[in-house]
Amino acid sequence: MGQNVKMLMPEPFHAEHDGYLGNYLRSGERKIIGIGREVEGRRQDGTTFPMELSVGEARHKNEPLFVGIIRDVTKRRQADEQRDLLMKRLTELDIERGHFAHVAAHDLGQSVRMVSSFCGLLSASYGDRLDERGREYIALMGSAAGTMRALLDDLVEHGRLDIEKENESWFDTHKSLGVVLENLSESIEASHAVVTHDELPTICASQVRFARLLQNLIGNAIKYVASGVVPRVHVSAKTAPDEWIFRVADNGIGINPMYHSRIFEPFKRLHTASQYAGTGMGLAICKKIVQGFGGRLSVESSLSQGSTFVFSIRRVWEDV
Repeated sequence: MGQNVKMLMPEPFHAEHDGYLGNYLRSGERKIIGIGREVEGRRQDGTTFPMELSVGEARHKNEPLFVGIIRDVTKRRQADEQRDLLMKRLTELDIERGHFAHVAAHDLGQSVRMVSSFCGLLSASYGDRLDERGREYIALMGSAAGTMRALLDDLVEHGRLDIEKENESWFDTHKSLGVVLENLSESIEASHAVVTHDELPTICASQVRFARLLQNLIGNAIKYVASGVVPRVHVSAKTAPDEWIFRVADNGIGINPMYHSRIFEPFKRLHTASQYAGTGMGLAICKKIVQGFGGRLSVESSLSQGSTFVFSIRRVWEDV
């Protein structure tokens, strides 16, 4: 009691403490008053510990008084360190998992492609010697191998997004949309789909991954429509202070709100493969791409009312 609070601080905080107060009284410049900081404290036995020091100012008879609050934050510091270690380990495990999935899917893909090729050769070379049931079995094997190959390709892509970084560059998203529509021309022609767009910005990101993102979303919009309905898709974008926000709206079958978050999980399918073909990985890949862009992906939809997928991309400035 009655001692300068600096006695509870080891060097260099012990020597600096009075200087902060003196500097404030002379210049009015606040370096600790009303701001606070985390410093090292000293116990009676000389050991040190992290503490949070808050200093406030009051006046009594026009004389300045300083009120200090000291809080031992040892447990908080330990919790922060444990959290940092845990996050580092989780990141390492996620990278390891992604690398394993990438390699495993790639190697399995080689075998599946061989099965698919031999199914084709078997059908071409011996199909006329088989009865109708035998030819049906070969067709089923070929179809299953094709489905597995598509799934493994998507798994490779999903894993690659974890372990590989794409170069970012400035590009015109309107031109990227044109490339996407060319890639989807067969589906667009078969369904008579109508794809429109507003003026689209020039952004800085991975052009390859942006195109993959758009192609997945527009491809889904064309695919998930009711029988006899002509797909209509509209792509728009707006600029926010720190991000670009894109919207892909359609007139499809819509999505029950209870599934809005789950549809972005890997292998999550709301319909059977016989109703709508797919691997269940498309939206999971989209989410991973958007996260790599520093953005968010969400959906606005209800059953029979169409869907609007909204994604953001962290904005980069040309002079940065």
